[in-house]
Amino acid sequence: MFKIMNEEAPNYLINFIPKGQVTRVTRNCNTPRFYCRTDSFKFSFFPFTLHEWFKLDGNIRNSESISIFKSKLLTYIRPIQNTVYNIFDPTGLKFLTRLRLGFSHLNEHKFRHNFQDCINPLCTCSLNIEDTVHYLLHCHHFSQHRPILISSVKSVFDNFEFLSDDAKKDLLLYGDSKLEIDKNKLILVATLTYINSTERFSGSLFE
Repeated sequence: MFKIMNEEAPNYLINFIPKGQVTRVTRNCNTPRFYCRTDSFKFSFFPFTLHEWFKLDGNIRNSESISIFKSKLLTYIRPIQNTVYNIFDPTGLKFLTRLRLGFSHLNEHKFRHNFQDCINPLCTCSLNIEDTVHYLLHCHHFSQHRPILISSVKSVFDNFEFLSDDAKKDLLLYGDSKLEIDKNKLILVATLTYINSTERFSGSLFE
């Protein structure tokens, strides 16, 4: 699409773009659009990619070369890497990453991603939604495992109990950039110990 919009592609591709519009648009210019009567056409290359193209920031679209465009685009779409503080626990870190991404065995995650084996987002312990906060902080199934987790975290983060649930979740999943590396490592190790001991994520995610 970059080459097409900058007229660096063959004419038979450039000519697919609706006429009468400029390629390097500003806020005050209309953007070329396709009239799509069917979803199959709407999600085909030209209508879909043109729509995505104009969702990009102008600074990215108006790159001086395709190499600069690629670099800016990758910077835009790549998430910021979250550290694991040199912890070696392949299985535990796999589950931790899934929790960070919201794509795990938890019912809320599977329901949101339309897994066929998940008919609702509720936890089997109650009528509460089984999301990451519920799993880490409230689920009755893991009440015997949680005190060890909380005690370990409080040993390096005194104010843990005064945080909101979302703040607690973020601390358990990511640590805190204001803390020393060793303390963050202890927090994540405590979380991984909890994850592994609950065995909530045993078995294949895709059954």
